[in-house]
Amino acid sequence: MVRLRNLVLDCETVNNPNAVGWENYKAIGISVAVVWDIDTDKWYVFTGQPHIEGTNPLSKLPQLLNGNNIIGHNILGFDIPLVKAVAGDFKPGKFSDFWRVIYDLTGDKIKLNDLAYYAGVGQKTMHGREAPRLWQLGKYDDVIEYCKDDVLIEGLIYIRAKRRELVFLDKYKNKWVALWVENGELKAGYVHL
Repeated sequence: MVRLRNLVLDCETVNNPNAVGWENYKAIGISVAVVWDIDTDKWYVFTGQPHIEGTNPLSKLPQLLNGNNIIGHNILGFDIPLVKAVAGDFKPGKFSDFWRVIYDLTGDKIKLNDLAYYAGVGQKTMHGREAPRLWQLGKYDDVIEYCKDDVLIEGLIYIRAKRRELVFLDKYKNKWVALWVENGELKAGYVHL
């Protein structure tokens, strides 16, 4: 049996989705996509700008993601469809989407910053809606570093879940929620403490 690689993915956009439409992925575009292979601690940066040193072409991103466990926050609702529309189709082996498993359990549309706070892994360095403006101003390094910071936070959340060290209070239902990884699958459930 082939072992899936655990790849944390986050994308920043060229255009603000509020301006061009959230489902208009081609118009939204990808300014930068960052992938962290948690198992090897290798980082990959993809852009559509070949002149940015140390980056890979976006067209290579689907090849890396294909057949692996893709980890992230709201990747099923945004990042995965964005990558497929802009960079090319691929078939992941599994998804580990924090937003999705928490939403399916609680109905809460949890923000990454809140989940990072609960996990004790730091805070986001800026809001994602700032990234398109900075990219258009040519501040590529700032956007790349911001995307790397988000990927690091998402990866650390996954590691905490894998170690069964992530429990937080569902403030709407006043119940404790745990995230864990079982047989390579991210899960969420209510627990009694």
